[in-house]
Amino acid sequence: MKKIYVSILAILALLLVISTVFLINQDSQAKSYSNRHEHDDQVESVNRMVDKIHKVNFLDELESNLKKEGYTSQFRLFVYSEEKKDIEVVLSTNTKTVDNDRILDIVNATAKENDLGTFNIKIIQ
Repeated sequence: MKKIYVSILAILALLLVISTVFLINQDSQAKSYSNRHEHDDQVESVNRMVDKIHKVNFLDELESNLKKEGYTSQFRLFVYSEEKKDIEVVLSTNTKTVDNDRILDIVNATAKENDLGTFNIKIIQ
């Protein structure tokens, strides 16, 4: 009789362990799905912003606006989401004396005209 109780307790303990592992696995899969969903949303957000930047020819317009002020430049654009965007304005070595505030104004005005929001701006000489 004692052996039956021990066997039943062993089976219950095994079922408890299996249930715990199953629940942990379910929770992990749910988190993985959630993370995947968040990642997919972020990728969509980045793609929307990149498409919009290309559609309005932002970089060409920005280059033209800077050229009107005497600056020769190239750009490095980093889009992390529709809200978080970085742009590096790389000025040519033969560019006139640099007025950082004026360059920032030109970048911000060009972005605003094209409804692109704000950029974190870094000027590289």
